[in-house]
Amino acid sequence: MRIKDISPENRPRERFFREGASVLSDAELLALILQKGTKEENVVDVSNRLIAKYGVDKLSSLSLVELMSVKGIGMAKAMQIKNQPVRRRGGTGRDSQLILFFIAAYPFFQFIIFSHKKLYRRL
Repeated sequence: MRIKDISPENRPRERFFREGASVLSDAELLALILQKGTKEENVVDVSNRLIAKYGVDKLSSLSLVELMSVKGIGMAKAMQIKNQPVRRRGGTGRDSQLILFFIAAYPFFQFIIFSHKKLYRRL
C-alpha cells in the first residue's frame, strides 16, 4: 500500500503535526526522514524492515555500506539515516519535541531552500 493510499488523517507526517511524535512508531519516525519507499514497498515498510534487521538503536552506528545493503536504501538515504539518527529522547520535554519537529519538517525546509536556489538562478 502506498502512503497516498492511506487516509490523510493516518499518514505519519500528518499525525505528527496533529498529535505529536509520541503517537508515532519508530518506523514512522524513520519514514519521515527517508521520505520515499520503493516501487514494491512504501516508506514505512522499508523502515520496518530496516529496524527489524538492525534495531533502531544501532542504525546511526552502522556503516553506509551496511545501510545500503538493505533493499530500498541507497547512498542518499543511508546518509540521511547517519545524519539524523532516529531516537526517542526520554520524556516529552521541549527539547525532544523540537528535535523531532526538525526531523519531520526537514523535507519542507529542503523544498523551500531548493525553490529559492532555482529562483535566484533565474535572476
